[in-house]
Amino acid sequence: MNMILKYMILNFVLFTIMLSAFGQNLNYEQYKLKNGLQVTLIDYGNVDATTISMFVNVGKKNETPGYQGISDFTAQSLTLGNAKYDKIKLYDALYPMGADITAGANDNFTRITATFLNSDLDKGMEIYAATIRQPTFPEAEVKQMISEFIQYNNPNKMDISQIANLFADLFTYGSANPLGRCAFAAQVGKITSKDIKEFYDFNYTPKNCRIVVAGKLDKAKIKQLIETYFGNWETVYGENNQVNLEEPTFKGKEYAFINRDSATQVCLLWNKKAPYNSSKDLVAFKISVTLFNIKLFQDVREKLGKTYGIGLSYSASENDGIYRVTTQTRSKEMYATLLAFDKTLTDFYTNGVTENDLKLTKIKMKNEFLAENNPASIIDFYNPIVYPDIKKRMFYLDELDAVTLDMVNKTIKKYYTPNNYKLIIVGNEKELNEQIKQIKGLQKFSNNAIDVNQ
Repeated sequence: MNMILKYMILNFVLFTIMLSAFGQNLNYEQYKLKNGLQVTLIDYGNVDATTISMFVNVGKKNETPGYQGISDFTAQSLTLGNAKYDKIKLYDALYPMGADITAGANDNFTRITATFLNSDLDKGMEIYAATIRQPTFPEAEVKQMISEFIQYNNPNKMDISQIANLFADLFTYGSANPLGRCAFAAQVGKITSKDIKEFYDFNYTPKNCRIVVAGKLDKAKIKQLIETYFGNWETVYGENNQVNLEEPTFKGKEYAFINRDSATQVCLLWNKKAPYNSSKDLVAFKISVTLFNIKLFQDVREKLGKTYGIGLSYSASENDGIYRVTTQTRSKEMYATLLAFDKTLTDFYTNGVTENDLKLTKIKMKNEFLAENNPASIIDFYNPIVYPDIKKRMFYLDELDAVTLDMVNKTIKKYYTPNNYKLIIVGNEKELNEQIKQIKGLQKFSNNAIDVNQ
């Protein structure tokens, strides 16, 4: 089979997999290898292809002072070469199969994913396992990767939304919390391939990893391949790597400003407390997110015309205890936009939502759920780091149906309080000078304020 045809078949997976296997009808199997590695097999779809993801319980939350960014550097380094395939040979081996291996880390976990046609599964699993278990962290490649990071993550060259997101971590969590520490050039430049290997050795262990496989599965073959390539995986460090972080605190309205002389607009980014994945409020909160986004757009964008767009973002995957609302607007509208947000937040908190709002939102969320139509999306939905109880996750639709109007409005009272948030403002100080004078207690950050280890 030629390479182009293989690419076409792999892309076809996105459109032809049946939805009937989703939800309560999910056919899955979960077990552990003798070394403690948890495996989940999910039958999904009719296309002869298999997606495999390794989840590692390590992310930014595990980074110690001076090693900001090392969790993602470690993940990316896996694709720089291993004991069987250097970087070029790895590419050459994957390309004819129309396959790729992606790896990255967020605040909460690391994920390494690949999709193979079932006809290529034997070879694919051999390459995939070598990538995870036998990385060599080549010094020259690691230096190049870090050099590129420094080049493309210079605060002086970032746009205002990138700067706002960067400083929001520091402002929200503080530098004593790993989620508040930001990678900066002088610090990142000191990270070596040896440091990355040590981080890998400590965190990439069978008991700290989960494998999820989804697709049209030959379970007997998959089990045999997993046993062959991961059953003999033994490491010096064997325990599940857990961390306990302080929750972000919000006391009143706090404001911080970062100047960007070249800015022609202004970015505003609000941070507020959100539920963690283990919270009983989670599903009701997700409903409220949809409804508050609608209200933000209607009130701030359409009625008042203060901004080009505004939206709330919340990531259960990050599990970082916050949600963010972001917008960009004309500099002269900065303070008016701030007031418009305050009014919208207060109205939402005071009035809540209606039964009809809830009904329509549930329909929308169910449709989004049923639209998840490829194995990678299924693996996302049953992510074992984010949702360790797969049986409970299977009954998501029932959980969604069980949410009442009273539950949603109580959640709104808990998470949409109008008198506490942390707001980051990025713009041209000269143009904004008169407006920022109206903000009491405004803290100003220099561009190198993130250059701190604690």
